[in-house]
Amino acid sequence: MVNNAMMEKLLKFIKENDIDLSALNEMLNADTFLMAYYHEDKEQESYSFMEAISWIKKYFDPKLHTSASITKEVRQDGTIILNCCLINKDGEALTRPKDRFLRVTTRNICQDLKDNFGDKDMIIIQ
Repeated sequence: MVNNAMMEKLLKFIKENDIDLSALNEMLNADTFLMAYYHEDKEQESYSFMEAISWIKKYFDPKLHTSASITKEVRQDGTIILNCCLINKDGEALTRPKDRFLRVTTRNICQDLKDNFGDKDMIIIQ
């Protein structure tokens, strides 16, 4: 329950830390909290196919999901962005704020992951 003393402390903190109220409002949005909880963002030097499979196994529920996808984007500087999400029984990629989602920023991917991508930018794992 919010009381006046609590509100005064919060306002004092906001003013002392020069927090922009519009940014605070955006941060307090429910979708922002859901994404902060359900979306994982990793940065690491190298990423393996087994790490991706492990993440998929951790969150895959056969009652809800049929498969998972991993997409790859290679930036001009050589950075590789991998996005992994689950796919529901209707064949839709689950990327809403309340859905589990993994984004990996890396410089290298293992040979097994490279082989699975081949010349494509997406892998579907069933």
